[in-house]
Amino acid sequence: MAGICIGTDWLSVIALLFTILWAGGASPPSRPVIEQHLDRSVEVYGSYAAVRLPINKGIRLWNPTAIHVGPKGEIYVANYVGEIFRIWDSDGDGLEDTASLFCNVTEANLRYPTTMAFRGNELFVGTAQQIRAYEDADGDGVADRSRSFLKLPSGEHTEYWTFGLRVGPDGCFYVNLSTDSYVGAQAPDPLRWRGSLLRITPDGHHVETFATGLRFAPGMAFHGSGALLFSDNEGGGNPTEELNVAVAGGFYGHNSAKFSANAPRVTPLIELVHGRGVCGITFNPSHNDFGGAAGDLFVAFWGVGQMAGDGSISRVKLWREDSGDFRARELPFCKSFAKPFDLAFGPSGDLYVTQFGPATSEMTPSTVATGAVVRFVSVPWVTPRFAEHVSIRPVRGAAERGKQLFEERCSQCHALNGTSELLGPNLVRLGDRLDYYAAREAVINPSGSIRSGFGGEIVETDDGEVIQGRIVTSDTTHLTLMVAGNQTVDVPRSSIRGHNPARLSLMPEGLVADLDDSALRDLFAHLGIQERPYRIRWRYRATGLAALMAFLVVCSYCLKWGLAPNGDPLFGCSSHAVHAPAARPPVSSLDSCA
Repeated sequence: MAGICIGTDWLSVIALLFTILWAGGASPPSRPVIEQHLDRSVEVYGSYAAVRLPINKGIRLWNPTAIHVGPKGEIYVANYVGEIFRIWDSDGDGLEDTASLFCNVTEANLRYPTTMAFRGNELFVGTAQQIRAYEDADGDGVADRSRSFLKLPSGEHTEYWTFGLRVGPDGCFYVNLSTDSYVGAQAPDPLRWRGSLLRITPDGHHVETFATGLRFAPGMAFHGSGALLFSDNEGGGNPTEELNVAVAGGFYGHNSAKFSANAPRVTPLIELVHGRGVCGITFNPSHNDFGGAAGDLFVAFWGVGQMAGDGSISRVKLWREDSGDFRARELPFCKSFAKPFDLAFGPSGDLYVTQFGPATSEMTPSTVATGAVVRFVSVPWVTPRFAEHVSIRPVRGAAERGKQLFEERCSQCHALNGTSELLGPNLVRLGDRLDYYAAREAVINPSGSIRSGFGGEIVETDDGEVIQGRIVTSDTTHLTLMVAGNQTVDVPRSSIRGHNPARLSLMPEGLVADLDDSALRDLFAHLGIQERPYRIRWRYRATGLAALMAFLVVCSYCLKWGLAPNGDPLFGCSSHAVHAPAARPPVSSLDSCA
């Protein structure tokens, strides 16, 4: 499934020359160019243009994941299927349109590049199996040598990911290895690296477990003070999407069975509410205004499972109190932005974001080339679609009746308290992340969007017993499942004949099939689900349009019969004109009114 490179060596040389010129201060795209490539489906808060880059030369975008800015200002992007490439502007219109191959991790039998970081001239790439360093020694824009930097505990399961690779102020590498608590066929992890934040010495010879209890933490970024911040996903001990400050020796709440000896949980810096499935994070440099967002942290949210069109970006304002403690406030940046994965600010000061593209299951490579890189440009001529602090009202419905419906149909598998771990996800503050249409799709078609960690597993034991549930924890000796009734079943691996992921959601199909729209609105009102912004916007527009049409009809009638809206004669006409026959008065009759 690797992308196809249609370029040649001369293309790489030209790419390098253009990159150097562009990084040195190429002209920004003009308004007509921006408007030509504007993605109008993205709902942006503020005067920003979401420009879908017309990358149609060289490497094809195929589920782009990581994005990173090189030491010379070059922008590097990773395809989930293996290629690492630079994007650049070949026609001088100010927008990147060409992707030139730098390396391909599949040549080293690696898969799933999901994070990158430069140290000097070497690009370090995090894959499922190892961190590997690539270098362009002869300066032609293509890596000509590579080396294994650190081998990682990994198996064939699709959820062995490497996230957030960064070089710290101390020169060490910091990286998160995604949890293996949901992996059925678990690879050996004797040092308990999976689910941990690791600190790696510059030579790669020594690895320290810096913090534990991380679930899926795709985003890490260093604050100007030297503090390391990271995102983590809701579920498995995390009641919400969250942003954390890394503390040496800290435990962050996930998989306490694996890290039972650790200290009490570190409290998140902030619970993120403007999206679901938090992914990459990046700081906007303090010298880059970007519409009044200098120094803000930008956060990407994958969205709800495989729902096409769902996803968002928020920005977080950070400050430190006299005590040195961080404080934070989250603001929305954009919505209806499908499957963003990673972000980076380019030398132009614009925000570049990778879009993974449609996927049949979460973070699974597509069978055809898909995805995009979107460049957000701050331009004063864009009229914001929303005010920065837009207030969106909840779904209208009978919340008390909705509470009864929830208790009858949902409470067996879902809690609302933010702490209880039941068979299904905890639904605390669900309304902060889902609108009516997303919630409706989720309950009508539960198998269309299954979150990582909540998929079903079917286990068959040696004595013929078949157990179906979701994996709570797993290690090399046992598999613990939560089954119907929120009971946990501990299955020794030695007794397992076979196990496979379930194709369908654990939520029964047709659970709400007998509920009409009114009943669904009652249920969603209890859950605090939002009305969709554009639904509200168009409702107001429709109301205004209807009022305007009614006014025009009245005006037309009045002009026809010489009446003012209050019934008085128009143009000073005498009362006898009001009682004229049904036929339209001749023009001369109106003309004669003094």
